[in-house]
Amino acid sequence: RHEGYVYLLEGFMDVMALDRCGISSTVALCGTSLTKEQIDLLRKLRCEVRVCLDGDAPGQIGMMKILSLLQKEKIPFRLVSNPGDERDPDDILQESGAEALKEAMGHLVDPSDFALSFYLNTKKLETVEDREKVLRKFLPYCASLPPGIQKENYLAKLAKATRFEPEAIRALLPKANGLEGEGSYEETPVYRRRKASGETSVSKLYR
Repeated sequence: RHEGYVYLLEGFMDVMALDRCGISSTVALCGTSLTKEQIDLLRKLRCEVRVCLDGDAPGQIGMMKILSLLQKEKIPFRLVSNPGDERDPDDILQESGAEALKEAMGHLVDPSDFALSFYLNTKKLETVEDREKVLRKFLPYCASLPPGIQKENYLAKLAKATRFEPEAIRALLPKANGLEGEGSYEETPVYRRRKASGETSVSKLYR
């Protein structure tokens, strides 16, 4: 509580690793599941929870589940994101040293950024329906960003994750303002198939 944050880690070795590099506000789940009792304990700390499970697929899937739980419980949190690095904190300390671990722990993102990176790097979207669903989920957040580099970067990542054309997504942004989350739109899927590549793109998602 004094530090204003607590790192939520996967294992006790990760707690020991962070302590060795000077970060002592840490707790371990001893797994990838967050229980109701653990949520109650975190709420009592009245500080920001910084979620950091292992970088492998089970750890990242676990972070997505925790993300949903903490949002539902309205507990302030951010997530550690180091896309492409599957190591846990103890591995980073052993292989790269204390400064590298501190730097990795400082890569904190909000839930929307983490979830989009998850679909880019961990769970690839195979069907058009899945791609549409993710697009609907993230459009409101993208639309809420002020004009500038951050918005353009997020739009580019959204296009890459969903494999829809950036300009088609950009055309949908005005209709996303003021709406939140998946299912906020009345859907009318209309697809345009490119003859050359056979790739499906969005021409209109919502009326």
